Amino acid sequence: MAKTFPSINDLLESPQLKRMIDQVSRSTVATNVGQFLEKFSGNVQAAMSAAKIPTPQELAQRIAEWIAAQQRTPLRPTINATGILLDPRLGGPPLSADAVEAIRIMAAGYACVPHESAADAPSFATLPEEWLVRLTGAEAAFVANRPSSAVIASLAAVAAGKEILVSRGEVLAIEAGTNLPQLVAAAGATLKEVGTTPVTRLADFEVGMSDKTAVFLRVRTGLNAAVGSVEQPQLEELVSLAHRRSCLLVDINPGGLIDFTRYQIGGETSVKSTLSAGADLAIFPGSDLLGGPLCGIVVGKQQLVQKIKSHVLGLSTSANKLTLAGLSALLPAYAEVETAEQTVPLLSLLATSLENLRNRAERLAPQLAACSLVASAEPLEDTVFLRGANVAGQEVRTWCVEVTARENQIAGLSKKLVSSSPAVLGRIVNGKLRIDLRSVLPRDDMAIAEVFESLGCDAAKPTSPLPEETQT
Repeated sequence: MAKTFPSINDLLESPQLKRMIDQVSRSTVATNVGQFLEKFSGNVQAAMSAAKIPTPQELAQRIAEWIAAQQRTPLRPTINATGILLDPRLGGPPLSADAVEAIRIMAAGYACVPHESAADAPSFATLPEEWLVRLTGAEAAFVANRPSSAVIASLAAVAAGKEILVSRGEVLAIEAGTNLPQLVAAAGATLKEVGTTPVTRLADFEVGMSDKTAVFLRVRTGLNAAVGSVEQPQLEELVSLAHRRSCLLVDINPGGLIDFTRYQIGGETSVKSTLSAGADLAIFPGSDLLGGPLCGIVVGKQQLVQKIKSHVLGLSTSANKLTLAGLSALLPAYAEVETAEQTVPLLSLLATSLENLRNRAERLAPQLAACSLVASAEPLEDTVFLRGANVAGQEVRTWCVEVTARENQIAGLSKKLVSSSPAVLGRIVNGKLRIDLRSVLPRDDMAIAEVFESLGCDAAKPTSPLPEETQT
């Protein structure tokens, strides 16, 4: 019986197990293959009358699934084929190769900033802060470990015990799991909403002011229109009123480091334009339009930023060496927009031409159609939204491969794709699965085809029992 099974070395050469080797290690995979074969052989012998020996390809696929289950980690590499470039479920856009390499190097050992005197050596934060000042025109910058941390530390430093005014239509979630009232309360300030959800005018801020008011807050997420906010005062108007009343203007999520109208995307300003309009502080996430690591960035007036840095919350939430290394490697690309589009994955995906996407969809479609679980796969031109929400002005044209599952089992096919390694996440529209290439890096086209191919093999797997750990 044992002689009818493929050898461990033969199985390790299969595409499925090669992918597993990339994720863990060859020795780990080889050990698990041996354990799997031992248990599988016993199960087959016990049920020989009702079972058949799988082919090497079928067996390799089952072993890959078993090893993945044995690793017991909820995280897995994912190919984002939803078309939604800033999908909040997926942990932010991919980092640039330079940022990944910088983080890898810093994670492998100790780090310092070279200086003549160790006692006077600058902090790690100096490097990205210098670039942030240069790129935004700010006087100073600070990097916190999360967007919510940056908001809390900033408001605690400049408005603790005071009142903060915000348009009711801009009381939005700043980060998953948090909302603006929570963050303001954590900063020790009081949030006062003015105006209404659809309409807030400058006069509403004037009426809402008191002798305790310290900050006018402006909040943008690119989703304001989706929650019904249709009219807000212009930034310049708010700045003028705030400064006349000796208050600060703090802008949360003012945009990225470039003008996104070059990609025909509206509703996203730039940090530089916000500061040019007179905002005292601008707070934005590193993992959103910037396309960098998870962090919260504060830029603005020197005196205010220094106050935030020296505040206990600023000190306790400052970014670590890995985040700062990633930012330091990413930011120089923004000195030239063309360079940024070549090196920052988010911008590369946005800048990809429709013709390029169409050609890739036409090449990929027949490969997906060959899967035994797929009835048809056809190229399709489509429109997707930057953040997923249906917001006017944030539409992005794209090309997809529209997949029809056999026997209308599209939910089952989608579930298998999400459970694969790497996971492939598409979007279901009218009972069909769209593999949207707007959010897929070209290097991942082949990986998508391989995952579909492996699912086709999986559909034909034998009925002999798995090792006990994988039975349900």
